[in-house]
Amino acid sequence: MCGICGIAGRFRPGAMDRMVGSLRHRGPDDLGTYVDHEAQVAIGHTRLSIVELSEAGHQPMCSPDGKVWITFNGEIYNHLDIRQDLPPDYAFRGTSDTETLLCAYLAWGKGCLHRLNGMFAFAIWDSRIRELWLVRDRLGIKPLYYGLQDGELHFASEVRTILADPQWRRDLDFEAIDAFLRLRYVPHPHTLIKGISSLTPGCTLSWKAGRIELTRYWSPDWDATRSSLPAEAEERFVGLLNDSVRLNLMSDVPLGVFLSGGLDSTLITAIAHEWQPQLQTFSVAFEGDDEDARGAAATSRLLGCRHRIIPFRGEDLDRLPEIAAAIDMPIGDAIILPTFCLNKAAREDVKAVITGEGADEILMGYAHQSQLLQLARIAGVLSLPGVGAAFQLASRVLPLSFWDRFFGYGSSLGAAGVDRLRLLVREIARASRRYLNYTSVFTQSDREALYKGPLAPFAAGPVPAGFNLEPLDNDRGCLRRALMRTEIETWLPDNILTKQDNLGMANGLEGRVPYLDHRLVEEVVSWDEATFAAVARGKGVLRRELSRRWPALPRRKKQAFRLDFDQAFRPRLIHLIEDLVLAPGSATGEFVRLGRVRDLLGELDQSAFLRGKQLGCLLVLETWLRKNFVANSGRPGPLTCSSAGAGSTPASNRARQLGNSVGP
Repeated sequence: MCGICGIAGRFRPGAMDRMVGSLRHRGPDDLGTYVDHEAQVAIGHTRLSIVELSEAGHQPMCSPDGKVWITFNGEIYNHLDIRQDLPPDYAFRGTSDTETLLCAYLAWGKGCLHRLNGMFAFAIWDSRIRELWLVRDRLGIKPLYYGLQDGELHFASEVRTILADPQWRRDLDFEAIDAFLRLRYVPHPHTLIKGISSLTPGCTLSWKAGRIELTRYWSPDWDATRSSLPAEAEERFVGLLNDSVRLNLMSDVPLGVFLSGGLDSTLITAIAHEWQPQLQTFSVAFEGDDEDARGAAATSRLLGCRHRIIPFRGEDLDRLPEIAAAIDMPIGDAIILPTFCLNKAAREDVKAVITGEGADEILMGYAHQSQLLQLARIAGVLSLPGVGAAFQLASRVLPLSFWDRFFGYGSSLGAAGVDRLRLLVREIARASRRYLNYTSVFTQSDREALYKGPLAPFAAGPVPAGFNLEPLDNDRGCLRRALMRTEIETWLPDNILTKQDNLGMANGLEGRVPYLDHRLVEEVVSWDEATFAAVARGKGVLRRELSRRWPALPRRKKQAFRLDFDQAFRPRLIHLIEDLVLAPGSATGEFVRLGRVRDLLGELDQSAFLRGKQLGCLLVLETWLRKNFVANSGRPGPLTCSSAGAGSTPASNRARQLGNSVGP
């Protein structure tokens, strides 16, 4: 796991030095650059040594004849198997998967991609054909960003690395900001910076003679369905999962596991423990009576693993500025706080961890997925004029406490939440509207009241930038499959995996995701509805496997991983909003109405759940802009806030320019 970067089209030594330097947190163990002066191409690398710890793993790495160079971020889990198929005359210098990948390219060209099992983002400069080839893995586990400006291509593992070049234009993409405020993340190919794009998962980019070409090399076959006996499908799934965990354990350094106490991570930990009994496990414990933390500790104890509990307290919300400085793309979800603390603490003991991410996406295990499917089943009835009108009347007559009885998130739904229910029912007939109305933080009316200036034109946009809702509206009779596709193609890479990569690599910690082996994804996608229902409903395949092989391990429903703004965190949320978002010269104040933000703050008592999410999203954006955009725009000094324990720096002169452009 590393950081990669490069420039093609024009080479400036100072620019490459800054780019490589900005990636040291991703690769603290080593760094290197290679420059082809004649072609005006340069590539760079920072290394987190996990496989092949010697100098034989140094990057950028070249072919024996010095004509092909690679900079690689990730892991090729099956690289030893690939070596068996390579020409026997190749003299390997070491045991790194980077060298295997380079040799595979030399032997099979771009067709080598179809042999790879792993997570990866890499660049190959082939001077023989004067082509730079960028590749991102199938599911988007590893990030890769690029920008073309005046015929010059920049690429990197992080957006901030491209911005490390002071000559790169720094214009905010307000269409992407709108998407962030709606979804709490930025859908690819957009980023918050105009001219910088996220390479789509399963795609490649070729640069040659100043021109780029994008090519897709992998996507699940969303149209094909296979009818199987449930027992056969389950056997294939379990076999692939076990093999995926085995492959994910490839390492020359000790590994850990993030064990939350839920089903997904418990099963992964148990399988991994069979291969490596010395695994260390890590979990977060929230203040108060945390059943998840107790369950994780019990599981680890029964397996005989070393377990470490990382406490998360109310005052950790004050670390948001630190986290905003660490995260490359903002995620407007409170989960970034405990996740950052977990990664930071785990890095003290290990360099890489295995996680349970991805299981909910491929097995439809999220509560919101189940609820959206339930809404689809009753959409026809609620769309009837009389029924819809009756619901609208009931929503205005019945007390708010009545609706909270059907709402399982532990916070008050309130007047704003009931307004959202009315909107959901009013537009329930269309699948894409159901999805957006259910998942969006800010609805159209919210945005029209909030947005101003350069953001205002995007308030009424029907679909967030970069978000593909076509599968939902053309589900071909299978909404479950369409919803799975929507979340695997967007929610997964742009929210879940971006969060994992950013918060882990900010601390020099690699995260691995066995549930996202592409073979597992292809297997589940191929199931028809009957097979999926029999094998995957309620993640039954995982429950049955855990019961069959480890009946003594505790099995319980994991609680939602959230911050409760109703209780210990509310005073800190209010303080940070007042100290940052509502401060004179705030960054977001250039494009949102601060009077409306004050209204949201005033409604927090009555509508804690929805208003808390909205305020939290604005707070993350404000903090991210201050730490990653304004502070790195060529102006002196980062912005800080008193609630983070640092002195305040006046923001007005710098933030005022955010309405149009921030540049050197």
